[in-house]
Amino acid sequence: FYSTVIYKHDDRWSANFTVDVCDKVTVTTAVPNATGGTTTVTSSKSRRCEVFIKKAYIQGHFSDPVNFRLGNADMAWVPYIEADNRYRYIEPVLADHFSFGTSTDWGLHFYGRTGIVNYQLSAVNGGTYNEQGDFRTKSVDFEGRLAVEPIAGLKVALGGYVGKRGQKVDVPPGSPARFQNAKRWDAMASYQHPKFRIGAEWMKAEDWSSVRFNVPAAGRPTPSDEAEGFSTWAAFVISPTFEIIGRYDELEANTEFSRFNTGTAFNPQAKGPEGTYSHLGVQYQINSAYVATLAWKHIEGDFGRLPGVNVGSSDTRLAKSRDLDEVGVSLQFKW
Repeated sequence: FYSTVIYKHDDRWSANFTVDVCDKVTVTTAVPNATGGTTTVTSSKSRRCEVFIKKAYIQGHFSDPVNFRLGNADMAWVPYIEADNRYRYIEPVLADHFSFGTSTDWGLHFYGRTGIVNYQLSAVNGGTYNEQGDFRTKSVDFEGRLAVEPIAGLKVALGGYVGKRGQKVDVPPGSPARFQNAKRWDAMASYQHPKFRIGAEWMKAEDWSSVRFNVPAAGRPTPSDEAEGFSTWAAFVISPTFEIIGRYDELEANTEFSRFNTGTAFNPQAKGPEGTYSHLGVQYQINSAYVATLAWKHIEGDFGRLPGVNVGSSDTRLAKSRDLDEVGVSLQFKW
C-alpha cells in the first residue's frame, strides 16, 4: 500500500514523499538449498506491518533535458520497465522480482529527454529504500539507462549497475573481510499499439551475492556468482475495459555454483538455482480509479531456492524441483 504527498513550489521546484506499508520481515524458515541441505532464510511475511519511506526527494526541473532529484527517488531501470509493462501490481518486473534490482534508492538522480532519446544516471547509497545494506556505506553505487524511442510505440533501452550494494563498511585492521563490486547489465525492447503491447527484457548480474567475502584460502578462487535471465510480456486489448495479459520469465540464479561446490545426490551436477515464472490473466478496468486482474501464476524451481521467489515460505516445493500454482485477483486503486 502506497500513500503519496506531492508538493509543488513552482514550475521548477517540487517534492515527493511516499510511504510503503508492507509486511514486516520477521519470520525465518529452513529452506532446501542447491547442495541438498537447508538454508535459514528470512520471510517477507508476518502478522505485523512496517512502514518504509519509499520516496522522499526534492526535484529540480530546469528543462526537459536537465532534471535532478535529491533523496530517495526512482532508480534508472526498474521504474522504466514498470511504466512500460504496466502490471507491477500483479508482480514486480524481472530484476526486482528476483532481487537483482530495486525501484528506489537514496542519492542524486539526474534524468532528462531530448528528441527521441531519454536517459538517467543515479549515484546512490546502494542499500535500497528499505536499507537492505548499511545506510552509511563507504562507497557510491551507480545505475544508468539510455533509451531511444525512434518511432511511435517503439522503445529500446540499455542499462547497467555497478557498486557494493550498500555493504562496504569499516572493518578492523587485520580483518579477512574484502569487498568487490556487484555488476548488472540490462536491455529491453517493447512495442505498443492501440490493440496490443509486447515487450522483452534481459538481465545479467555478476557478484550480486558476493560483494563482501573473506580472503580465500591459498589456491582457492575469489568468491563470485553470475546470474542471467529474461522476461517477456504481452497484452491484447479486447475492449476499452478488458485486456488479456501474459508474461514468462526464466532465470539462472548462479551459473558459477559448480566452481565452489561439489555435486550431491540432490544436485549431482552442482548447478545453481534456476527456474521460471509465468502468469496469464484477464484485466478489467472497473472505472478510472479501480482496475482488477484475475490471474493464474505458475512458478518452477530447480536446484535450490530462487532469489526473491517463495522467500521464507513454509511451502518448499520450489526448492525441491517441483512447481507451484496460484490463482488470485489483484487490485489496483489510484486516487
